[in-house]
Amino acid sequence: MDDATTTRRGFNAQALSSLLTFSLLAKVSGRHPVALANLALALRHVGREAEAEAHYLEAIAAAPNDHELWNDLGLLLKGLRRDQEAVAAFVRALELDPRMTVGNIVSEPLQVHKVGTRRDRRARVRELLDVVGFDPAYVNRYP
Repeated sequence: MDDATTTRRGFNAQALSSLLTFSLLAKVSGRHPVALANLALALRHVGREAEAEAHYLEAIAAAPNDHELWNDLGLLLKGLRRDQEAVAAFVRALELDPRMTVGNIVSEPLQVHKVGTRRDRRARVRELLDVVGFDPAYVNRYP
């Protein structure tokens, strides 16, 4: 049976093999957050979303400041059309992501939608920071 072969339940053999491997790794690792996240991803690929969510939450409980775990949870929730919860998870991921400044985070939607020039976006970001009560000087800080 090759990786492209589908089992009777409709699951790809490779996905089932991954699920078995990551289940074992999660158990052997003492429920390490990375092992739990990989198990959650494998569960997601075989349509077991509720179990995947439980494992993402367990991983987050063990490593609450891991922005990748929060992002992965957001992707799962988005796929389940639980948009408000997905947005909350994505926001938490962005808050923890050390690679983006406050200005980058706020301006990203403007860049994606090609709103204004770079100078216009910088001015808009400072304006938005002021509106929500943040000092515009925070634009170059990390969250």
